[in-house]
Amino acid sequence: MVFDFFDPGILDAGDFELALFATVEPSPERGIVPAYNFRMRVDGEAMGQVNLRIGTTELIRQYAGNLGYRVDPPFRGRRFAARAVTLLLPLARHHGMTELWICCNPDNTASRKTCDLLGAELIETIAVPPGNYLYDRGDRWNCRYRLRL
Repeated sequence: MVFDFFDPGILDAGDFELALFATVEPSPERGIVPAYNFRMRVDGEAMGQVNLRIGTTELIRQYAGNLGYRVDPPFRGRRFAARAVTLLLPLARHHGMTELWICCNPDNTASRKTCDLLGAELIETIAVPPGNYLYDRGDRWNCRYRLRL
């Protein structure tokens, strides 16, 4: 399967920007959808990562989500994850996405706050089944948020 990646350039919001550093080709047989991986930067300094997964599968809807983000400890608490997701929304729309799923552990207060800031709706908290990659790393529950575009 060939996916047509778009070159978004630097996604800029003044002192904060996203710089594409990798793309992930789809692999339907392994359940992998195409993805964009960005570095978050503040005044040119790398301070985290965010990725946008294009497409919707059961794995995406239930456990992985379309969005993943990580902010390095010295930069936490300044809403950078929410700002990063906001910068990615036009790219998601470019690929015809009408909603994005964000999944996180119920104990991940920072991620849940990010979902609230974005206006994402908590759909449910579900049990993670044995054999799932989240279960294998110790997670037993997963919150599912939907962000309508």
